[in-house]
Amino acid sequence: MEIDDKVNELFSEWKAHCETRDVLISSRPQIIIECAPYEELRKMGEGIFPQVYAYLKGVADSELSPSASDHALAEGMKLLVKDIAGDKMRFFKQYDGKIALQQAYVLGWLQGYLGK
Repeated sequence: MEIDDKVNELFSEWKAHCETRDVLISSRPQIIIECAPYEELRKMGEGIFPQVYAYLKGVADSELSPSASDHALAEGMKLLVKDIAGDKMRFFKQYDGKIALQQAYVLGWLQGYLGK
């Protein structure tokens, strides 16, 4: 299986996790990443950044409002990128609680990192 196919499969599994009742009603953002697909993606490292960028760009460019699970998955991808990038990426206090700004920042960071 090619890396793109494997990443897309893991994204689908992760999205299914994000569609569970426990995730959708939780007030703990960490529950989004408490699943096997997240751990597998994290272990794949920076090589998955192009797919993460494409997913986040697709959500950002969509004319439709994201579903709750799309929103949760995008939030989780922010945590995934930070987890993989470590000190190469930092969040700013002024973005706390501002999900749209955080996602725009992550998208911009990935764009710069990938040289797009």
